Amino acid sequence: MNSTQLIRKNISNLTDLWKTAGRAFNTLSQQEKLNHCVISDADWPNRLWLNQGNHDKNNIKAAIQKLSTSTTDLIFPFWDTNGRAETQFVEQLGGTLRFEQTGMSLKLDQPFKHQDRLQVVRITDKEKAQQWAEIYPKAFGYGITSEILNKTMNNIDYYLASYQDRPVGTAMLYHTGKIAGIHGVGIVPEVRRQGFANELMCIILNQAIEDGADYTTLQASSMGKGLYEKLGFDEQFMIYNYVL
Repeated sequence: MNSTQLIRKNISNLTDLWKTAGRAFNTLSQQEKLNHCVISDADWPNRLWLNQGNHDKNNIKAAIQKLSTSTTDLIFPFWDTNGRAETQFVEQLGGTLRFEQTGMSLKLDQPFKHQDRLQVVRITDKEKAQQWAEIYPKAFGYGITSEILNKTMNNIDYYLASYQDRPVGTAMLYHTGKIAGIHGVGIVPEVRRQGFANELMCIILNQAIEDGADYTTLQASSMGKGLYEKLGFDEQFMIYNYVL
């Protein structure tokens, strides 16, 4: 699979994840060029995005107009694969850059060795969903509610990592065909810098291999990018996330 194909599959995995959450709450709006998903009383996904290849100025204007009329704070992710000329236009229209991410991918051709300190379980009941929802904002600063987990756990794989019977981390695994998208990998601040993020990633990567995936994709924050590079991920494109 070439780089262009992997970029498209990376973005498709991410947007399909948002669509899955939106469908569970009947809040997904899909149009020819513009899509958005809002879940009340939740921080995630709450996104408005353009379909791939539709980042011309008229469509960007339509997206900014939709942001300005929304009663909920929406994030507008801009897939940048050709330089930042279009993102400058977003900023001219009033978009404010909130955060950046790096789209990365990895071919899954061998299992990953790791330490054996974490106990990692998939979320399958309401009690574990509540634990996961309580840990996630400690790692990321925003929340995904237990209600979202309860309504989507049959379609999205949520994992809770514990150390010495204490929940310390989260992860999400979402499959689209032979692509395993890794999302929401986080460790609570008080136990960081002990190698837990690397161990959790290796466990999730091995799970993706066991599930039959050929490639894995993710969108890295600046904090996590170095870890993913050490694991063998290749950087392929940028995502600039805007708000008004």
